[in-house]
Amino acid sequence: MRASARGLRLSKNFLLPTYHEVLFRVEPDRTLFLAVDEEAYVNLFEEPIGKLLVDSCCIQLIVFDPYTETIRQWIAQNPIAS
Repeated sequence: MRASARGLRLSKNFLLPTYHEVLFRVEPDRTLFLAVDEEAYVNLFEEPIGKLLVDSCCIQLIVFDPYTETIRQWIAQNPIAS
């Protein structure tokens, strides 16, 4: 198996879609977020490659404190409708 930009390539002619692609087709109004604890956020998403992922709309984040079980930040390109 080889990784590709759109999912896992199982064979030359078959591409397994990512969860995000499937969700978009089934429920296009739903927004997918990745939940990470504060330490993971600092170690990955405050680095240049992590900032690039967030800034390019590829990843939307919920940053949480695992000890208090509270959400510390919502990082989204589009505001969440309430």
